[in-house]
Amino acid sequence: MMKNLFDLTVNYGCCGGCCGGGESDGGCCGGACSTAAANPKKIVVTGLKDAADDQIKKMEVGGKKLILVKHDGKFFALDGTCTHKGGALGKGLVLDGKIVCPLHGAEFDLASGTVAKGPAEKPLKTYKIDQRGDELTIHLEE
Repeated sequence: MMKNLFDLTVNYGCCGGCCGGGESDGGCCGGACSTAAANPKKIVVTGLKDAADDQIKKMEVGGKKLILVKHDGKFFALDGTCTHKGGALGKGLVLDGKIVCPLHGAEFDLASGTVAKGPAEKPLKTYKIDQRGDELTIHLEE
């Protein structure tokens, strides 16, 4: 299943539910099942060739709000909701390697999700990214 989000294309990875994750035996649904879209283990994002540094892309995947940020040429994926009062981080800004919440100014480190400046006290969840050329695989489960 594919869904266009802004100028990105997101492909849902195999959920393993309908085929047991049979990618290696050729039995995989290829992410075309509704389970993969509802609760994917990974997503593949393309269309990032022209992504500018410090640009924030909002995504909603399997009911989770995420942000994808390019900073100093590297991509970071984090939860898209501030842990303080639920501010939409997709409407925030990137400053010195941190995402700044637009509601109360909480700052989170892009690489680790740790709180760099309050009022937030809890870190953001970060997601592992594998990059191959213009394609990113974001791992939503480990």
